[in-house]
Amino acid sequence: KGTGITVENGTDDSNEHRDREAEVRDTNDGAIIRSRGSSKHVSMAIKQGKKGINQDAMTVWENFGGEEDMIFCGVFDGHGPMGHKISR
Repeated sequence: KGTGITVENGTDDSNEHRDREAEVRDTNDGAIIRSRGSSKHVSMAIKQGKKGINQDAMTVWENFGGEEDMIFCGVFDGHGPMGHKISR
């Protein structure tokens, strides 16, 4: 299995596909928090392995700390019977 985040300068300005596929939250300081999906600059992907439920999770904060050029990326590896919930 694999979990990954790609950050690059994209050119697609279409929001329709991104909004449909993403889990997105906006914050008061202008940050955009994603737990899946993609944007103009970021894409996330998970590949399901053969061992059962995937316990990995990830998040990307665009405009982190209110800074337009700051991105925070985190990948969380869950373990144990509740690992899939704890990693989220």
